[in-house]
Amino acid sequence: MRRSTTVLGAILIPGCWYSALALHECGHALAAILLGSKRVRVELPLFGFSHTTREPDRHAVLTTVAGLLVGAMIPVIVWFGARSIGCAASRVLQIWAGFALILNGGYAAMDALLKGGDGGQLVRHGVPALLLIACGVLTAAAGLWTWHKLDRATPAGRADTVTASSLLLAGILSFLIW
Repeated sequence: MRRSTTVLGAILIPGCWYSALALHECGHALAAILLGSKRVRVELPLFGFSHTTREPDRHAVLTTVAGLLVGAMIPVIVWFGARSIGCAASRVLQIWAGFALILNGGYAAMDALLKGGDGGQLVRHGVPALLLIACGVLTAAAGLWTWHKLDRATPAGRADTVTASSLLLAGILSFLIW
């Protein structure tokens, strides 16, 4: 492995992690504020997991899903935008988008079983665990597919965009259909 790749990875991985956590929690916070929560507190620790407290949380399912959707979608939208204008940073943004999809999808799927965070809250509010697992797996698969496309040196062709959009749309629709 080249030294420049190692340095890039050492910068990208923590950057992807913290930005994904921040966007995820911003999704919760923004939805909570828009849906009438009076007190919203976001915690982003240097080590460990982030958390958003919302009081009152009359729309727990919507505010919880908003974190997952915003955390997964904003990086993808930024990547698609950069790619469409031929931005030189689009490959790095593609890594970020894939990371965010894998992180949010994996979190939704795993926590549907562990029931400690967002997945547990959604299950307690009546969302079937199997649906969360399926949505999470589809979203994480879209992230893995996004990373898989890094190996190809193809320009931003229509076929790639349509396929990526289709996978992403499948993950989003599965979150929204329940």
